[in-house]
Amino acid sequence: MVATLDVAGVVVARKLGLRAGIRYGVLGATIEAAQLGLDVVLLLPEERAAEAVQAIEAANAKLEDKIPYESIALG
Repeated sequence: MVATLDVAGVVVARKLGLRAGIRYGVLGATIEAAQLGLDVVLLLPEERAAEAVQAIEAANAKLEDKIPYESIALG
């Protein structure tokens, strides 16, 4: 599953030939998809990365089975 946040995420997805399945309510939907066991790639601008990590960490604080994640900078 591919999720895009902001225009930068959409542009990167298009350049990589990926189609976003999550485009609205991205952080919440990404966390929900991960909780359901889906693998999600979240494409977003670097300045929004901390916000995404905070949302995942907040969800993990409430979960027994934590959402694993890693951050990779492209370009």
